[in-house]
Amino acid sequence: MLRRENFKPVELVNYGENFWKVAYNVKLPDEKLRQVQNCCTDFLVKFTQELTNRLPSCIEAVEKLRAFSPNIALRARGRPELKNLPLDIIRDPSLDLEAMESQWIKLASFNLLEICPDENDIEVVDIIKFWSCVWNMKNGAGYRIFHDLAKFVLSALSLPLSNAVVERLFSILNVVKTKLRNKLEIEMLEALLRVRIHFQANDICCSSFEPSKEMVENFNSKQMYRKRQNETAAASNNEEEIDNLNEVPGIVIGLTPEDGDIDDEGVAPVAEWDQMLDLLAESLKIKLVLRKRLYLSKQ
Repeated sequence: MLRRENFKPVELVNYGENFWKVAYNVKLPDEKLRQVQNCCTDFLVKFTQELTNRLPSCIEAVEKLRAFSPNIALRARGRPELKNLPLDIIRDPSLDLEAMESQWIKLASFNLLEICPDENDIEVVDIIKFWSCVWNMKNGAGYRIFHDLAKFVLSALSLPLSNAVVERLFSILNVVKTKLRNKLEIEMLEALLRVRIHFQANDICCSSFEPSKEMVENFNSKQMYRKRQNETAAASNNEEEIDNLNEVPGIVIGLTPEDGDIDDEGVAPVAEWDQMLDLLAESLKIKLVLRKRLYLSKQ
């Protein structure tokens, strides 16, 4: 366990250039400065302890993610082999390891400017931007050169290392979906959450946001409610198909025993009717609707 006595004395701790600049500007006495240093040291110790407690159990696999850093991935020498990459962090049986190994070796033959033309410093380039550019690289036939490798890396980098991201998402969800807006559909709720998270992650204010031309063109009733109109039309067709089932003897739609009776004669056992109903529902593609509205009664 991390303890205060295991750290360097306060006089030897490097608090950073900004710390000493502020201390010099405010002209703190030596006694006050020592108190501030002790508080900072206590904070660093507590922060390190909490960070250690929150690290995932698969910390060894997480540490291997550094191999995806641009300055390591593009090295001509000293690059880790594919088997030393954190392949177990995403357990996907569909991974093509042979294709990934070939793409990992081929990646070393490119330089940063060939992958990200607008970046020239490999030490400061954003890792997500780098692998997004790798994903978008195509050959003359229009196929992605590093499809398998880039897909795996981007999936691995998107995994949250703690539940902080999930808790933050639920906090935003509680702000969006209130008691007055409790009938928001999943599709609309997802869109609102994506917009808010995008603004928050990129430090964008809605007051300064400028929609693109494509957004403006799609912001109309025909585009926004087209899916709902199609669903309404499909539901109407299903209603007509269900009504036609009334012509089948022994099948009652929306009829409970209190509303009407069915004669015993000619009625098949329930198991056989269930099998017949499944066949009818499969042929008409309205299985869910039948289960909700179809009552099979036997007197």
